[in-house]
Amino acid sequence: MTAEDHELLNQVADYYHSQLKESTDALAYLKSRGLDNAEAINKFKLGFSNRTLGLRMPTNQVKAGKSQRERLTQLGVLK
Repeated sequence: MTAEDHELLNQVADYYHSQLKESTDALAYLKSRGLDNAEAINKFKLGFSNRTLGLRMPTNQVKAGKSQRERLTQLGVLK
């Protein structure tokens, strides 16, 4: 795995982490499981995959979008 792969995965983790912090339903679910400690959520960068990542990325018709999507597929993030 390259440094660029690590950076791309960090960006994905940041995105999913921000989605968790914005989702009252996801936070309520964590609370129901006894995971409502904000410090732990931030320290371990817990996230919520709500299937919106692909909507936020450039499309396959754009060179950068195609490249990113291919790489994320290879890394197992996208199908």
